[in-house]
Amino acid sequence: MDYSIIRKYQKEILADLSVLVSIPSVAGERESDYPFGKQAALALDFVLDRAKTMGFAVRNVDYAAGYAQYGDAEDGRYAGVLTHVDVVPAGDGWNTPPFEMTIGEDGRIYGRGVADDKGAAIVALYCMKALADEGITGNRALRCIFGSGEEIGMEDMEVFFRSEPLPEMAFTPDSGYTVCNREKGIMHIILKANAPGDSPISQLDAGTAINCVAEKAAVTIACTDAQAEAMVAAINETCSDTAAEQLENTVRISTVGRSAHAMRPEAGINAAAAVIRAAVENVGGDEALASLVKLVCSDIDGTGLGVAQSDEPSGQLTMNLGHFHLSGGVYLAGIDIRYPVTANGGEIIETIRKTVENMGWTVDSYSDTAPIYMSEEEPLIRALCECYEEVTGKPAVVYSTGGGTYARSLGGRGIAFGMEFPDSQPTHLHEANESFDAEELMQHAEICLAAMYRMMTM
Repeated sequence: MDYSIIRKYQKEILADLSVLVSIPSVAGERESDYPFGKQAALALDFVLDRAKTMGFAVRNVDYAAGYAQYGDAEDGRYAGVLTHVDVVPAGDGWNTPPFEMTIGEDGRIYGRGVADDKGAAIVALYCMKALADEGITGNRALRCIFGSGEEIGMEDMEVFFRSEPLPEMAFTPDSGYTVCNREKGIMHIILKANAPGDSPISQLDAGTAINCVAEKAAVTIACTDAQAEAMVAAINETCSDTAAEQLENTVRISTVGRSAHAMRPEAGINAAAAVIRAAVENVGGDEALASLVKLVCSDIDGTGLGVAQSDEPSGQLTMNLGHFHLSGGVYLAGIDIRYPVTANGGEIIETIRKTVENMGWTVDSYSDTAPIYMSEEEPLIRALCECYEEVTGKPAVVYSTGGGTYARSLGGRGIAFGMEFPDSQPTHLHEANESFDAEELMQHAEICLAAMYRMMTM
């Protein structure tokens, strides 16, 4: 099969991607019948409506996720491509409107979701259309599955697979090429502590999403002018746009760091950590915050929490302070941990419990998504590697990631495959100015078409 035929759909792909990007589908709290918010539901409606106009059978599973299907799934037999239409918040610092797709003079497509994961969603749908238009038949049906809550825990797939069978085989183009056969464990933890009654801090808010480096932070604190100046100077060593506003009896200090995906905390500048450290070191008077500096504000490898570790298949554990808030005299800190594939999540959380309790904090809640590790000798992995090599002419490799994808929901039947290329320019996932090269998007489309054809027929 000539996989370059997907290129004749390029205008339609970009047009539909533009519409999808324009829907600010930041997954959030339930709204009425929409488990991840109305905007995420609108994005799901859009892709399913497009699939229906293409002639595919579609199903919306309670607005958590949905699918478009080509072919008959006898006895539930189908191959799947899993993507998501929800996104993380836009944040600040964009050079173009985040929810308006823009194609720059540099040939890159800009907009929230073009790389994660709306571009992949639209491409997968058009690859299925290309197979249908060519009259391709195979040994199993093909489904494009679209989730609407991936960015806030992937509960969408839990809902979906309670009523739908698992695929025989599948991939999710929500990582990088070639094949990701190892995904670190992901732990989200909320730490809790009572703020001291005599704390100089009356308000502290930082960050929005637990799986992003906290980009903004603001603290309202009782301090002298000299202490405020010292805090601003300390924060400005890493952050920018730091400002101090004199209030009646306090000073409000705000700053801006740099967002990044929690799997790469070193790529960001954590505004929350900078503000907390500056308050403790220059004003003091708050033992809870002082202990938090030691626990999570001074490293990104889990040293303060007592869980620093690494393994050969997947590398170092990473730790990110995603958000921090003071409300009703209570501190809440959201921590994201990505741990090695050979590590034990239960042992990690128990170590963290003991460590934080000795310093006046408690684990208020946590979730633990186990790592995945599929042998590179599996037929699916070999087939996907062959597809990549056939289209690109480059050797395929397997790798590990700290990211979390829908592969975790597939019970060992699938992995992440694409869509970012090894030598691509940075796509700025979860950051301002998210982008993807237009030509690379179409090369990904060729690889995706090859992989969908192979899964349908192998």
